[in-house]
Amino acid sequence: MSVLHDKAEKENADIVLCGYKIYNEQENNYQARYIKLSTKKIRSARDYLPAWFIGKIPSNIWSCIYRKKFIEDNKLSFHEGCHFGEDEEFMAKTLCASQRTVFVNELLYVYVIHSIQENMFKPKRANHDWLNSLLPPRLRAARYILRHSDNEREKSYAKSFYLVWALVRQFTV
Repeated sequence: MSVLHDKAEKENADIVLCGYKIYNEQENNYQARYIKLSTKKIRSARDYLPAWFIGKIPSNIWSCIYRKKFIEDNKLSFHEGCHFGEDEEFMAKTLCASQRTVFVNELLYVYVIHSIQENMFKPKRANHDWLNSLLPPRLRAARYILRHSDNEREKSYAKSFYLVWALVRQFTV
């Protein structure tokens, strides 16, 4: 993680994102997940949240580092009792609050899916209760953006893309 730390220090960044690999233990293979951003299109922290909305940035928090003071100053935390969608909610809030976000497009993290994990998560994906539990964190994230962002583009994405996507997904599965 020294590459991320060095980038954070050099750029005075609140958040530094990186690419990662997913290793599937059962299948014994890796999948590379690069950050799908161009430095030509990302000019400021305000460009990251819309990029996240359309899937160019993953919703996981483990391939990022955050400046502690940034988290404390913005009173960012996980919603107590939330067990699904908590990474997505936290990512939306941090990207909204960040004044300086940067990325390193290297695969610096390996996420391992153990055989037992894969079997545990597959049935939940088809479980309607699991899908229902994703709506509240998405609604909280959208409300946070609508309350805290002064950027009309971010607010527009939160209203017309994220909220609608969350609701449509809720009723079409």
